Amino acid sequence: MQSEIIGNNVILTDALHKALGPSSSEDRILNFIKHNLTWMILSDNEPVDIKSLKTLKIACISTEISLPVCNDQLPERGRDTYHLEATAGKPGGATFDCDLRRPHK
Repeated sequence: MQSEIIGNNVILTDALHKALGPSSSEDRILNFIKHNLTWMILSDNEPVDIKSLKTLKIACISTEISLPVCNDQLPERGRDTYHLEATAGKPGGATFDCDLRRPHK
């Protein structure tokens, strides 16, 4: 039986600007994420061993955004880029993009 895919996003833009400044390079940002991003799972306020969650896959994704010319327009969302090197090797970290499309038990 295949697992259900549930997705969620945590936006890191403000935290990255605070830590690195607003004009950091993509390489610097990814290096920072790779070395500083951690996660934990809680159940009833108690930590869960992430290694026991075989289908959990965490990935780092950046999305290009084009700011509008006029104030009455919304930003335009561009393409998503997966940065698997930022989470690979960590418990629950996605290593391959197929990890994110079809998790297996």
